Amino acid sequence: MKLNRKAFSTIEALLVVLILVIIGASGAYVYTANKNVNKNLKAASQDASGSPKFSSKKKTSASSTQSSQATNHAAESKAPADSQTPAAGSCDAQSGSVVSVALNPDIPSPRCVKVTADQKLSLTNNHTEAITVTLGFKTLTIEAGQTGTIDDAFGNYLQPGVHDVKTTASSGGGPEIWLQ
Repeated sequence: MKLNRKAFSTIEALLVVLILVIIGASGAYVYTANKNVNKNLKAASQDASGSPKFSSKKKTSASSTQSSQATNHAAESKAPADSQTPAAGSCDAQSGSVVSVALNPDIPSPRCVKVTADQKLSLTNNHTEAITVTLGFKTLTIEAGQTGTIDDAFGNYLQPGVHDVKTTASSGGGPEIWLQ
């Protein structure tokens, strides 16, 4: 099949329009998502009267067990869930008051864990560098080979649902915490 110049120009014009529509739609989505994130960050950084809240992070030591009264940036609110169902294939519960997760260079172990509102999170850093983890409004820095704990029950700072633990590690990701 041979295309003449006019047919080729029409196809080319349609492809350009299609690309512009895709770029425009994704740009609008990114703009809307950024606008919502900025609105949530602004709300989380102000108290009920609209005045800014200021807090300092507690620096952790290089002891074998690190603990943090991680800063709660929104004392009256809880972090919304990232999703309502986990992406991981299986998600088991752990008994006891502290849930333990190993942050490995490839994938965390377990990848997903079901938790209750009264449990706390303990993370072991199996990377070769210090990493900072964030869960909801809580942040904790853990030295390589060390264990750190967020000394606050999940129900005090997270809404029910699946929360992704974000890390600064160059490889491997954080686990999913499913607050039920």
